[in-house]
Amino acid sequence: MPFEHIELHIGDTFARLTLNRPDRRNALSLTLMREMLTALDAVADGNAPVLVIEGRGPAFSAGHDLGEIVATRETEFYEELFSTCVELMTRLHTIPQPAIAKVHGVATAAGCQLVAACDLALDFARSILDPVDVTDRSPAEFENDARHEPTRRASLCPESGL
Repeated sequence: MPFEHIELHIGDTFARLTLNRPDRRNALSLTLMREMLTALDAVADGNAPVLVIEGRGPAFSAGHDLGEIVATRETEFYEELFSTCVELMTRLHTIPQPAIAKVHGVATAAGCQLVAACDLALDFARSILDPVDVTDRSPAEFENDARHEPTRRASLCPESGL
């Protein structure tokens, strides 16, 4: 099934859902979240025993797409955006497979919420998990923050990249 903002691979040993908006730091637009819901239905119906969620590019997810949010002031859009987000986070709890967030880089606001909605989160590269949007710090400032030391890497399932 073709997607615009995500990639989906469903195999016999694992399923991989990749957020694919690296130019927007994998921001959770309405379209991306709808695609994820469709993908989660396919994963739930498949034979893969586990789902790995990751992001392409330098960040796991920067949260909601602020450009999309400020582009309109329509109440109906906000209601649809946030209800879709709630549905997405809830769906992660209802699929039969455990969901693993393979985190690298920044995961802020709704991106951090996505990590928290998964059953397990693995830190793969000096990740920064922040439940609120931090608009006064640049990515370079995050990377140079001494509080975020790299973690050790262990392979749980080599064919999945974990």
